[in-house]
Amino acid sequence: SGQPSEAAKLAMAVWFASVLATKQKLLTSWKHALVPVVFPGGAVLIGLVLIGKDLGTVIIMGMIMIASLFFAGAPLRFIAAMVAAGAAGAA
Repeated sequence: SGQPSEAAKLAMAVWFASVLATKQKLLTSWKHALVPVVFPGGAVLIGLVLIGKDLGTVIIMGMIMIASLFFAGAPLRFIAAMVAAGAAGAA
């Protein structure tokens, strides 16, 4: 049987790639780098999976989000802020 989170991970990767490819020249601004990807897209999907208490999938979804921002060329300070917020939330 399949889990809905498996389809969500694939949809996340494809949607992030599409949005970040469109906004590639604007990624130096935090509004364009984080808002379309992290809020609302990633936060909603990760929140729904957290409600289902599947921490392993949440970690993978977070890594998909971080990797997509990294490979799109977002500044490392944005990525570091996301990692710090995620670590604080996990603690």
